[in-house]
Amino acid sequence: MAFYISPRVFGRLDGYKIFVDAGHGGDNLGTTGYHGIFAPEDNVFEKEINIEIAWELYYLLVQAGAIVKMSRSSCNQFVANVERGLEANRFNADIFVSIHNNATDEPAVVGTEVLYPPNRAGSERLASIMSEYLAIKLQTENRGAKLRDNLAVLNSTDMIAVLCECNFLTNPRWEEKMMSFNYQKYAAEGIFLAIRRFLRGG
Repeated sequence: MAFYISPRVFGRLDGYKIFVDAGHGGDNLGTTGYHGIFAPEDNVFEKEINIEIAWELYYLLVQAGAIVKMSRSSCNQFVANVERGLEANRFNADIFVSIHNNATDEPAVVGTEVLYPPNRAGSERLASIMSEYLAIKLQTENRGAKLRDNLAVLNSTDMIAVLCECNFLTNPRWEEKMMSFNYQKYAAEGIFLAIRRFLRGG
């Protein structure tokens, strides 16, 4: 798939505070996989993939010296969207990143995109960098940074904030990949490298 990059090659993030939000959780399943439409017993839930990516990102950030807080620590934990943002504010985070995977009615659609809120200096830049790195690491289409003004999880934050849609769980080919450890690791690496580049002025 993608080549492995050790975070140690790219320096440290000592002192930076990063809030990692694994989207959905608990009874909020998020989107479901393509094959679950036809065989519900084989369904894949977005909340499960999001938390795995979030933990991989957590370890990368901590190893690089960042101070990290997560919105949820398990697949079955539920946290309201606004509360996630408010918790990031209380944490006084430098960056808020919400991890998601996408869905559409068109199974052929693939690619990564990163959403950002209006009137938040730096968020568009981080979203653009993150979309680029995710596309490279996952070897998929870069759908770019997109402004969204209606996302409570972003609007409730006071800091630089983005929501990454790593790829489309509704694509049958990508659904299988997204369940793998490699996909989750590479997605986390893409997010990590984007944060690192942004914070170090890249």
